[in-house]
Parts: sequence; C-alpha cells; structure tokens
Amino acid sequence: MKYITKIFSIVSVLLFVVSCQDFNTDLDVKNLENPNDFILTSDPVALEATAGTLLQNWFMSVHSTSAPGAAFATMADSFYMFLG
Repeated sequence: MKYITKIFSIVSVLLFVVSCQDFNTDLDVKNLENPNDFILTSDPVALEATAGTLLQNWFMSVHSTSAPGAAFATMADSFYMFLG
C-alpha cells in the first residue's frame, strides 16, 4: 500500500509538470461584452439596444427555471406556512 501511494504521487507530479510546458499567458484579449462609452453616449439607438439587452438578460436569469428563484420562493412559502 505504501508503494502504491508513492507511485501514484510521483506519477501525478510528473503528469502535472509535463502538462504545464505550454502555459500561455497572453492576456491581451478584446472584451466584447464591454460596450464602448463613446458610442453609447452619441447614439441613442445603441443605448436603447444595450439597455434592453441588459434588462432582458437580467430578467431571463432571474426568472429562468434553471435559476434557484423558484426553489427559494417555494422554500419561503413553506417556511411562512409554519410561522403563520
């Protein structure tokens, strides 16, 4: 059992060292989610589109069935039943 843990730890360290040979640190990436402030202040259509998209994304994330909102509402409802 001692040998298995030693061999496993050595193999793990070797795999970790070999896998990190091509470590890319290029962080110069264009942020596509960040709107341009100059365009938003000069073009009312772009401002309305960005605001509408932000509001729709927020609404869909809050009221989605994959979000925990429905579960929290059910828990709050059942907890209030015990208090009232």
